[in-house]
Amino acid sequence: QFPGTHTVLDINALGEDGSLYTDESNERQQKRLMVQLAEEVTVVADAGKLFRRRLGLQPHTVARLEDLAGCRCVRLVSDDGLTGEQAAVAEELFRRRFPEAQV
Repeated sequence: QFPGTHTVLDINALGEDGSLYTDESNERQQKRLMVQLAEEVTVVADAGKLFRRRLGLQPHTVARLEDLAGCRCVRLVSDDGLTGEQAAVAEELFRRRFPEAQV
């Protein structure tokens, strides 16, 4: 492993079950490897990609949030289009998956 590795992971969707999706199968393999090597992960997704079905998305699972449990730090970064309901779902999801962490 590469010590101190930080991965910035752009995703096409985050499901309410904590699944991280991309719509490219080759990209999925690359992103999985990045997640496996990372000690810190920053998940980047605009509000339109959070907790809703996207038309045209052929979902390929990159990882599930529980796969990141061994990471030192996991962040979710979104845009100002994030609704209060989406923020609440994200907070609850992260609290369930990372009970010892600051959310």
